[in-house]
Amino acid sequence: MSLLLENLRIVVDPGHGGDELGAVGPTGLQEKAVNLQVAYLLKGLFEEEGAFVYLTREGDFSVLLLDRVRAATEREADLFLSIHHNSSSERREDINRVEVYYPPVPFTSARDLALYIGENIAREKGIGFEAPLPARYRVLRDNVPLSLLVEPSYISNPEEERKLRDPEYLRREALAIFSAVRSFFEKGRPEVLNFSLKDWKIRAQIENKGSSRVDENSIEVLLNGELLPFCYEEGALTAWLPERMPQGRHIVEIRAMNLEGHRSDPFRYSFTVKRPAESINVSIEPSAGWPLLLVNVRFLDRYGAPLFKGERVTVKPEDCRILEMTERTDASGAISLVVKLEKDAGALNLFARDFSSSIFLKNMSRTKIISGRILDRTTGKGLSGAVVRYGGQTTVSRFGGFFYFPAAEEGADIRVHKNGYEPYSGALSEDTLEIGLSPLFEGLLIGKKIVIEAEKGHGHGDFALKTGKLFADDLRLGGAYPVIRDMPEGDGLENRLFRHMDLRPDYTLILRESRGFFIGYYELHEESRDFARRIQKLLGKLGFSVPEPVPLSEYLLIQYSGVRVLLGLDVETLRVHGARWNFAYCLFSALLQDLGFKGIEIRGTASDEKGNPLEGALVRTLCGMGPLTDAGGRFVLFHLQRGVEKIALEKDGLYREYIIDVRKEREIELSLREEGKDGNQSD
Repeated sequence: MSLLLENLRIVVDPGHGGDELGAVGPTGLQEKAVNLQVAYLLKGLFEEEGAFVYLTREGDFSVLLLDRVRAATEREADLFLSIHHNSSSERREDINRVEVYYPPVPFTSARDLALYIGENIAREKGIGFEAPLPARYRVLRDNVPLSLLVEPSYISNPEEERKLRDPEYLRREALAIFSAVRSFFEKGRPEVLNFSLKDWKIRAQIENKGSSRVDENSIEVLLNGELLPFCYEEGALTAWLPERMPQGRHIVEIRAMNLEGHRSDPFRYSFTVKRPAESINVSIEPSAGWPLLLVNVRFLDRYGAPLFKGERVTVKPEDCRILEMTERTDASGAISLVVKLEKDAGALNLFARDFSSSIFLKNMSRTKIISGRILDRTTGKGLSGAVVRYGGQTTVSRFGGFFYFPAAEEGADIRVHKNGYEPYSGALSEDTLEIGLSPLFEGLLIGKKIVIEAEKGHGHGDFALKTGKLFADDLRLGGAYPVIRDMPEGDGLENRLFRHMDLRPDYTLILRESRGFFIGYYELHEESRDFARRIQKLLGKLGFSVPEPVPLSEYLLIQYSGVRVLLGLDVETLRVHGARWNFAYCLFSALLQDLGFKGIEIRGTASDEKGNPLEGALVRTLCGMGPLTDAGGRFVLFHLQRGVEKIALEKDGLYREYIIDVRKEREIELSLREEGKDGNQSD
C-alpha cells in the first residue's frame, strides 16, 4: 500500500533556539523548547507516512532566519512548516487562539493548507481561529511556495502554558497539524507544467496531483492583470497574446483550482518585448522658438507604439546647451530636455540603439516672451509642478523646472509656490530667469510617502478621517506624499496588507476612534517606538492627556513595513474642530522631529483687539502650518527653523504678521490690535 506523503520533502522549522527564547509563559515555560518538541513529533509522523523530513535545528541552538529559508529552497522542499507558540504583547493572559500565516501573495495554495491546519488545531484544542493571514515574516519570504508559520496557541495564557507541559497534549497538537497536511495532499492541488511561449501563443499543462480534479471553470490566464482568451481540453491549455504587443516588460499568470477549492501555486512568467525605433514625435515649447526651450521627443516603433521604457538615448547638441534631460525613455517612450540656444539656430542629434535622427532648432520669436526655470536651491535640479504667477498669468513648471509666459506685462512680479519649498516673490530682472527655491525643513519631508488609515470606532463621527485630512494637509505643504484611506468596517486585514505592500510607505499612522487616547507600536520595532514617544510628548505639550505608548500585538502593526503606529483618538475630545487641528499639528511636528529636524520650540499667548485672550486663532508660519490657540490664548509652535521667521496670527478675517528672531525668543505675545509690538516683534 502506497503512503500518501511518500517521497515528499518536508522542512520543519522549530522557531527560536539558543539565546532566542521566544515567548515565555507566566511560570517560565520557554517557547523554544515547546517548538522543538512539537517539531520532533511532526518529524516522526511525517516519516511514518513516507516523507523525507529535515529539521532546521535538532537541539537548543540559534539558526539564522536566512539559513532556515535556505534549508527549504536548497532542498526544493514540497512543504515548509515553521512552528511557534504565541504571546500577547499587552500581557493579556485571557488571549488564546490559533494563528496560521502564509506568504503575502494574493493567490496561493498555502492559504488553503493554512485553513486546514488552523481549523484542525482549533477543533482539537477547543479555541478560536478566525482565518489564515498573509505575513511578511522572513521565513515566509523568498521561500518555497507552500510555506507556513503556525502559532497553535498562546503560551502567555496560564491554562495553555500548563497544558503545553503535557507530552500527550503536544502529541495531539502535532497530530492535528499532521492530519491537516495529510488531508490537503490527499486532495492535491493544480500544477502548471510544461509552460512555453512561442509565436505569441502560450501552451501549458494543468494537472491535479491527488484525488480531486481540476475545476475547468476556475482557470484564468492573465496578461499584466487582464484576462486572456484561452482553450483548455484534457489538461492542455492554449492561450493567445495580442498580435501587436506593446513594448516593455509583461507578466503572464496562470491560476486554477480543483473541485475542493484548492488553489494552484503562484505561476508567473515574465518576458520583454523590444523593437527598434523607426520614427519620432517632437514638441517644442515655446513653439515660436526662443533661447530657452523645452523639447519633448517621443520614440515610436514600426507600429506607432512607444519605445521600451528605460531605453537609453544619447543626445549630441550643436550650437546649443542641454541644461537638463532624461537619459532614458519613460512609459510613453519619451525623453525631455531643457535646451538653451547659444546662436540663432542649433540642432539636437539623437541616437537610440540602431536609430538616429536630428531636430533643428531656430530662434524665430518676434514677441516678448518670459521664460525660465524653477530650481531646487540646494541641488540645482529643476522642479516640475511649481505654480508660477506673473501678473495676471499663471502656469505650472514642466520638466527641468521649465516655464514660459507668451507675453510680458510691464512692472509685474514673478511669484512661485511649490509644496515643500519656501514661496518666492520678486521683480522681473531679465527675460530668461533661473529662480531657486529653498526647501522647507531641510527638505526632510520632500518625497516621503505617508499612509494614514482612518478607522471608525466608538462614535462613528468620522473624527479619525477629519483629523487625518488635517494631518495630510500639513504633510502636503511640507512636500510629502500623504495617502489617506477611509477604512470601512469589515475591510479585510488581507486586503489592507496587500494594498500597503503595493505602496511601501515610509510611515503609516492608523487612526482609530476610541474612548480615551492611546498610542501603540510593534514592540520589536525600535523606530516605531521612538516615533510613538515623540507623538505622546508633543501631544502633552498642547494639553492632550495621552498615556505612555504601549506595545501591541495588532496584526497590522506587526506586518506593515516602515515606521508604523496605532493611535486611539478620543471621540469626545476630538468632536471639537480645534482639538482635531492641534492633534494633527502634533502628528506633523512629531514626524518632522523623527526625520531629524531640529526645530525651535516657542510658546506664546494671543489676544484680541481689546487685550482679551484669543481662543481658536491660527498661529502659523508663512508656509501654512501651526496650532490653534486654546481658551487662554496659549499656543506652542514646534516647527520653527533657526533664524528669523514670519509668524501670522489669524482669526475671523483679521490678520497680523510678526517677525520673530527664534534665536532669541522663547516666549512671545501676539495681538490683533493695530499698534506694533516692541523688541523683535513688529508688523
